[in-house]
Amino acid sequence: MKVVFVLAAFCLVLVSANLLVKEPDKITCTTDFSCDTDKFDVRNLALSFYPDPPERGKNVTVTLTGIVKKIITSGEVQVVLKFNVFTIFKETYDACELALKYGHTCPIVPGPMIVSETFEVPSELPGGTYKSTMDGTDQDDNSMICGTVRCHV
Repeated sequence: MKVVFVLAAFCLVLVSANLLVKEPDKITCTTDFSCDTDKFDVRNLALSFYPDPPERGKNVTVTLTGIVKKIITSGEVQVVLKFNVFTIFKETYDACELALKYGHTCPIVPGPMIVSETFEVPSELPGGTYKSTMDGTDQDDNSMICGTVRCHV
Protein backbone atom coordinates (compact mmCIF):
# COMPACT_ATOMS: atom_id res chain seq x y z
CA MET A 1 0.00 0.00 0.00
CA LYS A 2 2.88 2.39 0.80
CA VAL A 3 4.36 1.73 -2.67
CA VAL A 4 1.10 2.78 -4.38
CA PHE A 5 0.93 5.94 -2.28
CA VAL A 6 4.58 6.82 -3.03
CA LEU A 7 4.10 6.25 -6.79
CA ALA A 8 0.92 8.33 -6.79
CA ALA A 9 2.65 11.15 -4.90
CA PHE A 10 5.63 10.99 -7.27
CA CYS A 11 3.34 11.25 -10.34
CA LEU A 12 1.48 14.16 -8.73
CA VAL A 13 4.78 16.01 -8.18
CA LEU A 14 5.86 15.38 -11.80
CA VAL A 15 2.54 16.60 -13.17
CA SER A 16 2.45 19.68 -10.96
CA ALA A 17 6.05 20.46 -11.92
CA ASN A 18 4.99 20.10 -15.57
CA LEU A 19 7.58 17.38 -16.15
CA LEU A 20 5.32 14.46 -17.00
CA VAL A 21 2.64 16.25 -19.05
CA LYS A 22 4.20 19.10 -20.98
CA GLU A 23 2.28 21.18 -23.48
CA PRO A 24 4.32 22.15 -26.54
CA ASP A 25 5.56 25.72 -26.53
CA LYS A 26 4.28 26.42 -30.02
CA ILE A 27 1.60 25.39 -32.47
CA THR A 28 2.75 23.87 -35.75
CA CYS A 29 0.44 23.66 -38.75
CA THR A 30 0.75 21.95 -42.11
CA THR A 31 -1.51 22.17 -45.14
CA ASP A 32 -2.30 19.60 -47.79
CA PHE A 33 -3.89 20.74 -51.03
CA SER A 34 -2.77 17.67 -53.01
CA CYS A 35 -6.38 17.23 -54.12
CA ASP A 36 -6.03 20.61 -55.88
CA THR A 37 -6.08 19.34 -59.47
CA ASP A 38 -7.33 20.51 -62.85
CA LYS A 39 -10.79 19.09 -62.15
CA PHE A 40 -11.45 21.61 -59.34
CA ASP A 41 -13.14 24.98 -59.88
CA VAL A 42 -10.81 26.70 -57.36
CA ARG A 43 -7.11 25.91 -57.80
CA ASN A 44 -3.64 26.98 -56.71
CA LEU A 45 -4.73 27.07 -53.08
CA ALA A 46 -2.43 28.39 -50.37
CA LEU A 47 -3.01 28.98 -46.66
CA SER A 48 -1.02 31.28 -44.43
CA PHE A 49 -1.03 32.20 -40.73
CA TYR A 50 -0.01 35.49 -39.17
CA PRO A 51 1.78 35.23 -36.87
CA ASP A 52 3.34 31.95 -37.94
CA PRO A 53 3.32 29.92 -35.83
CA PRO A 54 0.05 30.80 -34.09
CA GLU A 55 0.27 31.30 -30.32
CA ARG A 56 -2.13 30.44 -27.51
CA GLY A 57 -4.00 33.44 -26.12
CA LYS A 58 -3.18 35.65 -29.12
CA ASN A 59 -4.93 36.62 -32.33
CA VAL A 60 -4.08 34.78 -35.52
CA THR A 61 -5.07 35.76 -39.05
CA VAL A 62 -5.68 32.84 -41.40
CA THR A 63 -5.68 33.68 -45.11
CA LEU A 64 -6.73 31.32 -47.91
CA THR A 65 -5.89 32.29 -51.49
CA GLY A 66 -6.79 30.60 -54.74
CA ILE A 67 -7.76 31.10 -58.37
CA VAL A 68 -11.39 30.60 -59.42
CA LYS A 69 -11.41 28.96 -62.87
CA LYS A 70 -15.12 29.05 -63.77
CA ILE A 71 -18.30 30.86 -62.79
CA ILE A 72 -19.81 29.38 -59.63
CA THR A 73 -23.50 30.20 -59.21
CA SER A 74 -24.15 27.96 -56.21
CA GLY A 75 -22.75 25.03 -54.30
CA GLU A 76 -21.82 23.73 -50.88
CA VAL A 77 -18.67 23.61 -48.79
CA GLN A 78 -18.39 21.14 -45.92
CA VAL A 79 -15.94 21.83 -43.11
CA VAL A 80 -15.04 19.14 -40.56
CA LEU A 81 -12.80 19.70 -37.54
CA LYS A 82 -11.40 16.79 -35.55
CA PHE A 83 -9.46 16.82 -32.30
CA ASN A 84 -7.30 13.70 -32.30
CA VAL A 85 -9.91 11.11 -33.42
CA PHE A 86 -13.03 12.97 -32.26
CA THR A 87 -15.18 15.09 -34.59
CA ILE A 88 -15.82 18.34 -32.72
CA PHE A 89 -17.33 20.40 -35.55
CA LYS A 90 -19.06 19.57 -38.81
CA GLU A 91 -20.95 22.10 -40.89
CA THR A 92 -22.08 22.53 -44.49
CA TYR A 93 -22.12 26.07 -45.86
CA ASP A 94 -23.75 27.61 -48.92
CA ALA A 95 -20.96 28.70 -51.29
CA CYS A 96 -22.66 32.01 -52.16
CA GLU A 97 -23.25 32.88 -48.51
CA LEU A 98 -19.55 32.26 -47.81
CA ALA A 99 -18.52 34.40 -50.76
CA LEU A 100 -20.74 37.27 -49.60
CA LYS A 101 -19.50 36.94 -45.99
CA TYR A 102 -15.94 37.53 -47.16
CA GLY A 103 -16.73 40.45 -49.47
CA HIS A 104 -17.05 38.64 -52.78
CA THR A 105 -20.02 38.48 -55.15
CA CYS A 106 -22.29 35.67 -56.18
CA PRO A 107 -22.08 34.34 -58.77
CA ILE A 108 -18.40 33.89 -58.00
CA VAL A 109 -16.45 35.00 -61.06
CA PRO A 110 -13.16 33.64 -62.39
CA GLY A 111 -10.03 35.25 -61.00
CA PRO A 112 -8.07 35.49 -57.77
CA MET A 113 -9.94 34.99 -54.50
CA ILE A 114 -8.74 35.82 -50.99
CA VAL A 115 -10.57 34.83 -47.81
CA SER A 116 -9.19 36.00 -44.47
CA GLU A 117 -10.37 35.57 -40.88
CA THR A 118 -8.84 36.79 -37.61
CA PHE A 119 -9.64 35.10 -34.30
CA GLU A 120 -8.11 34.49 -30.89
CA VAL A 121 -6.45 31.16 -30.22
CA PRO A 122 -7.77 30.08 -26.79
CA SER A 123 -5.07 30.20 -24.13
CA GLU A 124 -6.41 26.95 -22.64
CA LEU A 125 -6.39 25.08 -25.97
CA PRO A 126 -5.81 21.38 -25.15
CA GLY A 127 -2.69 19.77 -26.57
CA GLY A 128 -3.20 17.29 -29.39
CA THR A 129 -3.76 17.15 -33.14
CA TYR A 130 -6.44 19.27 -34.81
CA LYS A 131 -7.37 18.32 -38.38
CA SER A 132 -9.69 20.43 -40.50
CA THR A 133 -10.91 19.27 -43.89
CA MET A 134 -12.78 21.29 -46.49
CA ASP A 135 -14.63 19.81 -49.46
CA GLY A 136 -16.94 21.64 -51.81
CA THR A 137 -19.06 21.06 -54.89
CA ASP A 138 -20.50 23.57 -57.34
CA GLN A 139 -23.92 23.99 -58.98
CA ASP A 140 -23.21 21.05 -61.31
CA ASP A 141 -22.08 18.81 -58.41
CA ASN A 142 -18.52 19.06 -59.72
CA SER A 143 -15.53 19.35 -57.38
CA MET A 144 -15.08 22.97 -56.39
CA ILE A 145 -12.51 23.13 -53.56
CA CYS A 146 -10.73 20.84 -51.12
CA GLY A 147 -7.93 20.83 -48.59
CA THR A 148 -6.68 19.70 -45.21
CA VAL A 149 -5.00 21.61 -42.40
CA ARG A 150 -3.34 19.81 -39.46
CA CYS A 151 -2.20 21.68 -36.38
CA HIS A 152 -0.27 20.10 -33.52
CA VAL A 153 -0.74 21.87 -30.22
